[in-house]
Amino acid sequence: MATVKITDDVINSVVAKVRQVHDADRQLINNTVPDVPTGFAEEMYSLLMPEADRKIVFNALPEWARAHQGMLTVRIVPHGAANVRWCPVISLLLPADTLALSNMCELQGIPGVRNLCWDGCNMQLYLEADWSALPTKHKDFIEKVANIAAQHDSLTKAAKEACNTMRLFLEQYSTVQAAMKAFGPAFKKYVDPWMQMELDRVPPKRNNKPKAKKEKIEVNVAKLVAKATAIQLNV
Repeated sequence: MATVKITDDVINSVVAKVRQVHDADRQLINNTVPDVPTGFAEEMYSLLMPEADRKIVFNALPEWARAHQGMLTVRIVPHGAANVRWCPVISLLLPADTLALSNMCELQGIPGVRNLCWDGCNMQLYLEADWSALPTKHKDFIEKVANIAAQHDSLTKAAKEACNTMRLFLEQYSTVQAAMKAFGPAFKKYVDPWMQMELDRVPPKRNNKPKAKKEKIEVNVAKLVAKATAIQLNV
């Protein structure tokens, strides 16, 4: 078995494997979004502007400026989520005569919502820790959707913690063999094939050349001894 020194590349390889092993658990999460309840689209759109106000604005606009909104997407982000990547995107249909709100905006002050981001078609709803005051009749639906993202976020945080732990562990050792001995057989789960090949590699035997015998020469150092002695005795 060849000795494998722990370098930055080795540490990064093992840590990446740790993340890969944890990310495999995402397959266990049910990402199915429940059926969208009737009226939910209008509720979400009304967070931007209530229906009554939209009708007033629509009637006040000249005919050439009256645009309609047929659909929107909503991404519900639970409180504390580190990454919106795992938050489901819900496509919602609006009534045909819905006024288009095409301007970009960011709203605060909505009960139960930290902030709302709108780009004219897509809405990102960042929930507060306690979002019970959110004006909707469909809290059960929102809870189920938010729970999908929350499960992924919990897994992401666990994977990050595991990676940091493994990095700190490896930094205590100079070779992979020493780390494996301290960690135990389970360490092989985090070893990439290239590293396993290096661990399995049999290093070539060293051909140690025999040392040539050096002929001993008798050297008379009597004068050197006498000189040094004289100096010491100040003679």
